[in-house]
Amino acid sequence: FMSDRGLMMGGEYRYLNATNSGKLSAEYLPSDNEFDDEDRSLVAIEHSGNPWPRLETHINSSNVSDENYFENFGTTLVQTSQISLERTAEATYHGSWWDLGMKVQDFQTIDPAVTSAERPYKQLPRITFNAAPDKRLLGLKVSTQAELNQFKHSDSSVVTGTRFDIQPRFSFPVHRAAWYVDPAVSVRHTAYDLDDTTTGQSDSPDRTTPIVSLDAGIFFERSSRWGDTDYVQTLEPRLFYLYVPEKDQDDLPVFDTGDYDLNFWSLFRENRFNGPDRMGDANQLALALTSRFLEPGSGQQRFSASLGSLLFFSDREVTLPGEQPETDNSSDLFGEMTLALARNWNADAEVQWDPHDSQT
Repeated sequence: FMSDRGLMMGGEYRYLNATNSGKLSAEYLPSDNEFDDEDRSLVAIEHSGNPWPRLETHINSSNVSDENYFENFGTTLVQTSQISLERTAEATYHGSWWDLGMKVQDFQTIDPAVTSAERPYKQLPRITFNAAPDKRLLGLKVSTQAELNQFKHSDSSVVTGTRFDIQPRFSFPVHRAAWYVDPAVSVRHTAYDLDDTTTGQSDSPDRTTPIVSLDAGIFFERSSRWGDTDYVQTLEPRLFYLYVPEKDQDDLPVFDTGDYDLNFWSLFRENRFNGPDRMGDANQLALALTSRFLEPGSGQQRFSASLGSLLFFSDREVTLPGEQPETDNSSDLFGEMTLALARNWNADAEVQWDPHDSQT
């Protein structure tokens, strides 16, 4: 009971059986005295299912009555700062070496500062296919990733359409006890069928980009002692070279692509963008060094420290709209540490240092 607003009723229903689990929750406040006597409500559902062997289903959806709901009733910073509510339903079938999935996705925008054109796209639907056969031909490993998306938008002035993206990949990994080498070649093709394009803009742009990479590492180890405890200490240098030729992609729309957050593991990604709308050009080498302390009997890791950076041999010309090409000849320096404090408890630390501006 809120003296200035009235009586709110809420409830939660949970279910669990051999093949399904989920939660349905709702809140309802009739005739809010502080909101022009309008009814306020929240409805949310979370569902996970496994109706048949190899088939997974998920539903995550929520809806609020108005844009100010979480601002008035949210109890955490995460709730009150939400921009939109995601509504998704998906099903995935897992084969022995492949999987096929379908997903529909929509959003309810609850931040009044977000304009109609800035609202996220709906995907109705998104179909994905991934294949990675276990068998190799003369040591050659083959894999494929593909997806087909239909993008819709509530604003008729925004470009919509269909996107098809496929990336077959061929690698020849060689792993030994003390070292490994993994050369790989792939080709990424992305094609569009667009609606509501502007004058002079193609309604069927595409992009085909080759990707070449070489991942290599060495494992050194020695006996070590920390206090009264014996450990095996490793020293693991790693090199990752990536080459992707530059190709003008300004004619491609941006449906669901952005920049990755930078961290130690971003040094080894083949694309600095997190979606198919942009394939970043690259001529770069990642240098990384990791050291671990392992228990001799179990091999359990007690402590690890890693340090790495990227060296660029050319400018990065491919950008998202509004961004400028990157011209630095090296990236920030990334470090991370992990310490096993006790059973089921770890402590993690990360640091990122910009050597160009001397900023941490």
